[in-house]
Amino acid sequence: MTVDAEVDEIEIKAVAEDKSAKVKISGNEDLKIGTNTINVLVTAEDGTERTYVITVTKQRKEQLKLSELLIEGLPLKPEFDENVYEYTLELDKTDISELNITATPSKKSAEVEIVGNTELKPGENVITILVKSSDGEEITTYQITAKLPEPVKDIVTIEKNNDDLYKFIGIAVAAFVL
Repeated sequence: MTVDAEVDEIEIKAVAEDKSAKVKISGNEDLKIGTNTINVLVTAEDGTERTYVITVTKQRKEQLKLSELLIEGLPLKPEFDENVYEYTLELDKTDISELNITATPSKKSAEVEIVGNTELKPGENVITILVKSSDGEEITTYQITAKLPEPVKDIVTIEKNNDDLYKFIGIAVAAFVL
């Protein structure tokens, strides 16, 4: 038989055909992930023993993950892998205020919440993607650091007063004449 990861013990009721026989059950408690063996030992009155074996496979608990993470038209670094939880994104435009993110959970019953994907500003923006179980008890977190460039500032030209220039030229000419 196969059981879920939450099952730690299996209750077994075994009754011997002969009322004078004894039944002993072992291995049905503290089940581990993987294959477990439960033995049902039946001992007859004359000491003859017969063992019945039940094989139980305890499944691993499937962790909530994303099966897909896409940012429309932009490459993630590193490339998406469900076991990688931190990404960076280098943007070359300064006028982006929100990213078009597709985040698909690995379990259909899970919910995805995206936090920090609005009002992006120049510099580093941390976008958090939460994958939540339907009961809210399990949460897996992915993060994207989106780096937006600083806007190019306009160069302001300052007109210099030419009076100082004329004074220096005048002094130079006077010194030359003298």
